[in-house]
Formats: sequence, structure tokens, C-alpha cells
Amino acid sequence: MIHMLRLVLTDPQTGSDARFFQLLRDFLAAHRGTAASTEDLIDFAQRYHTPASDLDKNGKLDWFFREWVYSTGLPEYQLKISVRRLGPGSYQVQGTISQVDAPSGFEMLVPVIVASPRRLRELDSKRFLVPVSSSSGHFHLTTATPRERVTIDQDAILAIVH
Repeated sequence: MIHMLRLVLTDPQTGSDARFFQLLRDFLAAHRGTAASTEDLIDFAQRYHTPASDLDKNGKLDWFFREWVYSTGLPEYQLKISVRRLGPGSYQVQGTISQVDAPSGFEMLVPVIVASPRRLRELDSKRFLVPVSSSSGHFHLTTATPRERVTIDQDAILAIVH
């Protein structure tokens, strides 16, 4: 759950997880010498949400803790993509991430990585988070080649991915 919180607090533009580590430092400093509870962590973490992590649009991370701490759901994620040629050297990649076996209203930010087929360097890949709620989440992007490699949850943060 802590590693998933790190994912949720990662800056989607830069890929920086500095906000997560600042949360940990600040939480430890604020609760040094005391017995902190789960609720203390939840209350503290609310201060570190990002606009991208605010899935309920209420300035909080309630959705995350409700589902990954207080729920017993274990969703399975599946990726389907299609590629359509737009013109010379231009292709549209459309993707749908399905969420199966999740309780009603379950939400998550699912990490997507798009890399060239050669994947010469990790820096050449595009990373972003796709909000998946109810049953699915959608994304689309334009690429120069139809053979881009698209994966979800490459770092094995989520429970089940097929």
C-alpha cells in the first residue's frame, strides 16, 4: 500500500516522487516518539495530494485509502490497445484499461509506459497515469511508429495485471 501511495503522489509531468519522500520525512518528524495510527497517516497524507491524484475532486486522497486500506477488493487490470495510421510517420495509439473483480466505485491511477520497440534508453519512454474507475479508463496518444510497446504496471505495484 505504501508503494502504491508513492505511485499516486508521483508528479505525472516529471516522474518525480519527491512529494512522497517529503511526506515520509514530515510524517516521521511530526510523530517522532509517538505511536502514530493509520488515521494519522491518512490525515497527514491528504496534504500531499496532487491534482492528478485528486480523483474525487475533493482535495483529498480518500478514494485511495478507502480502497487500499479499508476495502478487501483486489482488482485485476487488463490492457487493450489499437493503433490507427493518421498519416506518414504519425499513428494514434488508443488504449483501454479494464478493471475486473473490483468493488463498485473502485478507482486507481494505473501507470502506463509507452516505449519504442528498440527501447534503447529508459529515458526514451513516455510514462503517465490513467485514472481507472468503475470498469475502465481510456487514453490516446500520437506516435511516430505503429510498433510502440505499451505496458501497464511495469514495476508490479498493482495487485493483478494481465
